[in-house]
Formats: sequence, C-alpha cells, structure tokens
Amino acid sequence: MKIVSISFKIATALLLSMLLGNCGGGGGSSSSGGGNNQKNSGGDGETTTPENSWLNTNKSATRAQAITFLKQAAIAQKESDITYVMQHGYAAWIDKQLGMPFDEKKSMVDLLYETLSKLDGNYTAQMAHPTDGSSCDKIATPKKYRLVSNSLWWQRAFRGTDQLRQKVAYALSQIIVVSAVSPAGNLLEWRGEGLAYYYDILQRDAFSTYKKLLRDITYSPAMAYYMTYIGSAKYDPSKGESPDENYAREIMQMFSIGPSELRLDGTIETKNGRDIPTYTQDDVMEGARIFSGWSVAGNGRFDRIAKGGGCYLLPIEFYSQYHDTGAKRLLGQDIPSGQTGEQDIESELDILTRNKNIAPFIAKKLIQRLTTSNPSPEYVKRVASVFNDNGHGKKGDLGAVVRAILLDKEVRNGLNENRGRVDELLTSLAHLYSTFGVMPTHSWIFYGDKVSSDMPLYWAATKGIFAQAAMSAPDVFNFYDADYAPKDANFTANHLIAPELQIQTPSNLIRYNNFITMILGSFDKYAILHIDKKFATLEEFMTQGLSKKGQAAPQLMCVDLSDVYATFEKAVDGDTNGDFAGLKESAKQQKGAQVLVAYLDHKMLGDRLPKDYRDALVKYLANVGGYDNKLPHRAKRIVVAAIVAIATSPYYMVIR
Repeated sequence: MKIVSISFKIATALLLSMLLGNCGGGGGSSSSGGGNNQKNSGGDGETTTPENSWLNTNKSATRAQAITFLKQAAIAQKESDITYVMQHGYAAWIDKQLGMPFDEKKSMVDLLYETLSKLDGNYTAQMAHPTDGSSCDKIATPKKYRLVSNSLWWQRAFRGTDQLRQKVAYALSQIIVVSAVSPAGNLLEWRGEGLAYYYDILQRDAFSTYKKLLRDITYSPAMAYYMTYIGSAKYDPSKGESPDENYAREIMQMFSIGPSELRLDGTIETKNGRDIPTYTQDDVMEGARIFSGWSVAGNGRFDRIAKGGGCYLLPIEFYSQYHDTGAKRLLGQDIPSGQTGEQDIESELDILTRNKNIAPFIAKKLIQRLTTSNPSPEYVKRVASVFNDNGHGKKGDLGAVVRAILLDKEVRNGLNENRGRVDELLTSLAHLYSTFGVMPTHSWIFYGDKVSSDMPLYWAATKGIFAQAAMSAPDVFNFYDADYAPKDANFTANHLIAPELQIQTPSNLIRYNNFITMILGSFDKYAILHIDKKFATLEEFMTQGLSKKGQAAPQLMCVDLSDVYATFEKAVDGDTNGDFAGLKESAKQQKGAQVLVAYLDHKMLGDRLPKDYRDALVKYLANVGGYDNKLPHRAKRIVVAAIVAIATSPYYMVIR
C-alpha cells in the first residue's frame, strides 16, 4: 500500500468505506439511563418511552471513543479532556461543560480591544463597553477583522476551557451566517469589532433558547448590515421605495423554519409529489415590513452608513418614523397594527418559534455540524423532540438539544453504518495543533506594527491557504452547500452527502498539506533545541529568536514535539541525547518507525489505524530521508512525514 497524502488525492473509496461501513471507534455498550417517563413532542402517534433510553450514559469510554467524541464536541483536543471522558463518560463531560458560564472577560470583543490597546494607542480596552453610540470606537481598519479571524478565534479555541461552548458557537456561525464577505460591501472587514460582537452573541447564547439567539442576532449590527436591513424604510410610493426583503427571507429560509414543510423526523412533506413551501413571497414582503425602521446606533443618519460611522458594539436603534405600523399577516397569523418595531419583531419570533418546522430543521442542521452528515430520520426525530420540549416544558433549549445530539446512541454506539462526517480543514487543523500542545509566538510583525515580546498571540491566516477562516464564509449559505454530494456513484446510490468535501479541492488540499508540514517542521521544539542550538528553550526562541528575525508569516504558532522525538530516538538508539546515531542502520530505522507509528496512532487516534495502513506507513518511513547524512535532520523528516500521513488520512479526517 503506497502512502499518499490526502492533499494530493482524496481517497474516495477509503472515505466511502468509513462512511458506509462499520470500522469501529464510535461504539460502546448499549446501556440506557434514567427511569423517568417522558412523552416525545410532536404527535405522529408516539408512545411514552423511558426517558433517555436512546442516550449513551456510560460512565467511561475508551481512548478512541473519547477522541472521536471530542472531535465532535470540542475544537481543541486536550489530553485532560480525553482523560476526563475516559474516566467519567460522555454525559459527565457534557454536563460539566454546560455548567460553565460564559466568561465576559474572555469575550471576543474584550480580547480584541485588549490586543489593540497594546498595538495602537488609539484603542483602549474601555471601548469594548460603550455606553452609547457616541462613545463607541469608530476607527475603521481591516486590522480588527484580521485579528478576530486569524488570531483571536484561535485564542478562544485553544485556551478556552469551555470547549463545548466554542464548538457550538462555531457550528451556529455556519448556520446563522455573518461574514466579512458581504453582498452589502466590505464594511464589516473595516469594522471587525462588529464581527467580534456577533461571535460573542453565538458564544453567549450557545446554551440558551433558540428564540433568544434569534432575537439577539436580529438586533446585532453585523447581521443588520450583512442582511441589508440597515436603513430599510417603510413603503413610500412617492419615492418608489419598498422595505428590504433580505433578512425577512433568510430568517425563515436559513435561520428557522427552512423552505419546505418537514415531518418531525426531518423528512420532507409532499403534496401531489411536490414539496410544500413553508412560506410565500407575500410572507417575505410582510416580514420586510416588520424589519423596517432600524439603523446602526450612533450613526447620525438612518439610511446610510460610512466606514467610520455608527457603533457596531451596541444593538441597532429604532427610528419610528421609518417603520411600517400597519397590520401584518405572517405565515397565516395576524400581527396587529400600531405596534413598535420591537413588538413587531417579537411577534415574528413568536410565530417562527411556534412553527412545527423549526424543531426538525434546526435539529438536523446542528446534527450535521456536530456529529453526522447523514443522520437517520429516527435520530433527527429524537433530537427535534427535545427541541420541542427539554423535559421541563421549555422549547428550543440549545443546551438540551446539544446534549441529545452528542449522546444519541446512533453516533455513540455506531448504530447507523452511515454515521460520521468529514472534518473541515479548519477544525482538523485545530485538532492537530492542540494534540501537540500548540503555543503562540511571542513576537511578530502585525501589518507594520512591531508587537512586544511579552504579548503572545496565535496567528493562522488560513483563508488565503485553504479558503476557510472564522467569520469569512463567501455567502449566507456558508462555505459549502449543505446538501453537497461528491460526484461518485457510491454517494449517489446510497443517497449520501459530504458537504465539507466541496471545498476540499485538489489545490486547497495541497496547500493544507504544505501548511501542516510547515507547522510541524518550522517551530517545533526539536528543531529549535537539536538543530538550531542557539536557544536553550522553546520559550527563549519564541521571545528572542523571532523578535530578532522579525517574523511575519501565514502561521505563527508552534508545537512541542519533544515527546514524539524522544519516543522515536529511544526506539532507535536506546537514549534521548539527540544524535539519532541508530539511523545509520536500516533495521534500527525500521524498528523506530514501528514504535513511532504506534505512538502517534495512540496519541492521535486511540489506536484505530488499520494494520495494513500501519504496516504500509512503517515501510514508507523506513526509507524516508535516507539521503540526509545529518541524522537529526533525517529524524525530523521521518517524524513530520509520519504525522502528516496520519493527519491527512481518512482515519483522521473522517469523524465517526
């Protein structure tokens, strides 16, 4: 078996074998928990069933199971979390995470202004908490967006103990999309604090109710700009103007009830062989009237905004004179005349969240972003029932919904052979970074401004590398089509989708491969201590070496591979003095390769690599770097090649 990086060729057959077949890693015993009774919501003749009988409440997990679970439930792969799940089980970890309140001091906005205040005296941390539009930061610069997307998102992802909140916030950002790439223009790139404020809403509301989330994003200036309802005025026949329809359409089509009538299990209702639309153009026009009369706080003008105008850190403001106060009718329900803008919006949110479609539509979207691209109707129905009623009469409880998604036996016990999803390159990179103890650099150039060496910051400008970065989707439909299926007969025949593969183009995959190779080979501890030898410690290199070199690169993070090299060298030499003398003998190099692959398989996958893949990888590594007479250099080539071969394999990239 030849080892070929996924960066040069998507192994479709191998992906299919993992998506379509039972290959382990997600199993567990089928014990049930709880003895209370709960009746599923939604009708369809359900009977009363034991509460949680379909949840995996095991008190422990194998390492492979814990790693798979955390790839679904977290962004960073922390050894402490893996150990906790192994010792206490999935439910205990989830419940612990749900009990962590959102730390306002670690909000994206606070991180942004804390960083900017050190970079530029024009910024102060106090700007993160304006009292009104006049006291808000109005400095327009792309620095803020780039910091949020390329640095601060990573900071929250890696340093946050609230990993479940981080994962759910990221999932929500792909369902209720706001991006610096806007059809309205590039203002959000210049006013990146608005994107930070929006992402904080997603973090803060990750475990609240879906209605509260919809309300908060509706009043966010970033959404108002992105969906173009800033300055949307009531119908004026004298000017030939009508209120903007964008948000009125998307809040129904993309953010709540979806375009077609659904059963509770997420399957589409039909009439005479055709889908039944959930809304009409008349509903869109009525919704547009509801969202008329809003603009950015402190803008000074209702209908237009300049790059430096208005406040993107406060909810949008209501201008009553531009609001349509007439009676409205939405989705067959009447909204009375004479209401304020807030009352009209609350009426619409009531109508949308009461709609029977919202539970299966949002449940399925969250399932697809967290656990599996192809959930069974039964899985969707169970989660949608929890959306309708969390067991205590509350609808839209996102914490309860996320718990149900992650504990369902369909994914935890491997009951659906089509379970699983292809990991996105962005989150797969985060998993890889964190597995090997990612650290931020301490000194680098930030668009012409020198950063002091006491200011460690993560930096990875991934959008220009493989077309994905936080808050940077190309449109409201996210980075990829939610229903995308590869042009492959097996996907078609089995009616399967793999949306993430749409952006895993050959060029993106090649760049991803090169990127992770650079990460592993540039700033790792082994390279610093044993090849450079100018610096005694990694910390010394990060604070002194880089500041002297004035680094500015697409990635400025480092990983500590010292344990990997120590394991490899001990297998080759029997010591860890850094000379790798045993690599002069092919038999010792092969023995070292066997130990290295076993170590990485355990660390990265929990011992899930198939024997044929492990054997082929060992054979491949036994011949890597033979032309390099500098044995530590050869060792580095072997270690990097081994990690890349696993990290870009379907066994790592397909989560199941």
